[in-house]
Amino acid sequence: MALGPALVASLVLAPSSAQDLVRLCTLAAPAGLRASVRVVVADFGNGPAQVAATRAMRARAEAILQDFAAAARETLRRMREHRDAPRWELWLKVTPKVSLNQRSRVSAYLEVDTFTGGAHPNRWFETFNYVAEGGRARPVRLQDLLMPGQRQNLLDWWLLPALNEQKEQRGAEAVAAIDDRALGSFVATPTALVWLFAPYEVGPYAEGSYVVKLPLENLRGYVRRTHPLLRP
Repeated sequence: MALGPALVASLVLAPSSAQDLVRLCTLAAPAGLRASVRVVVADFGNGPAQVAATRAMRARAEAILQDFAAAARETLRRMREHRDAPRWELWLKVTPKVSLNQRSRVSAYLEVDTFTGGAHPNRWFETFNYVAEGGRARPVRLQDLLMPGQRQNLLDWWLLPALNEQKEQRGAEAVAAIDDRALGSFVATPTALVWLFAPYEVGPYAEGSYVVKLPLENLRGYVRRTHPLLRP
């Protein structure tokens, strides 16, 4: 799929030998912006799910870049106008991570790190899950993967205990719930579902981010193993 003026950076292979090659492309930084910018996206290939995921990731990365540029320009303006304002170095780094890449299914995410002034940098994740059947691609939500009535059971028996085990190791306070937005921040691998929780989503900023991996073999009865995203 053509990606316009982006710079082709390299080729990488998703984490399984059965996966297709991924082309990495670096988006051009806004002209004249006094900030460090590196925004990389993936071109997954020509299959229907791959094309849909490529377009979605590219569009989201461009929006992130535009938002950063607007915020950075405002910070730079304040720095110029107020000599006593902190002299910050502003930056944006967007990195794609790919866990599944085949013509009929893609699972990947963007790791976004940015600083436009203030108390601390920010980090978050943007996930992209797509499948295709009959030549038509569609995004995948967590509810599409769950067996009927199993959302809360998945939380109570697997996801929350795994997350709170990590929090205990960090000396952090356990959580009793995960909101819908954070719950939807997941990707699939050939053998697991992986949740990506950014700072503030399941605890204070100082705790950082959490990555919780649940093997699919443990989730029998909770998820649809026949779903195109999860089929062996």
